[in-house]
Amino acid sequence: MKRCGKPPYLECSVNGDKRFSMYHATITTPHGIKTIAEIYNASKKFNSTSGLLNADSIPINRNELYILHEHLWDQYLKENINLILVLINASGLSDEFAQDNLPEIDSFPDTATTLWRLRNKFLK
Repeated sequence: MKRCGKPPYLECSVNGDKRFSMYHATITTPHGIKTIAEIYNASKKFNSTSGLLNADSIPINRNELYILHEHLWDQYLKENINLILVLINASGLSDEFAQDNLPEIDSFPDTATTLWRLRNKFLK
């Protein structure tokens, strides 16, 4: 679990406020309306010569994925401007599915950290 800020935490996953779940949050793309998860997962690149992937496969473009994840959430908030106020008023955000104990090389962007960073950007 990942937490930013202080309690009470706004849960940013399918088990919390679905407006802040990457599996429910949608943005407009040139190819129609897509969830953030659809766009993010389709952008993963793997180094597999056999073409076979397993559950432990780690994308080789993690840095690009971090940037994309933040960009997608930024676009979502621009399309749903009323949610910026929800974030600004939150004292903390959490993502129960984010793994806080992984080495940075194996970690992936989590929604709570991304939205907390964007929240703080909007506060400035």
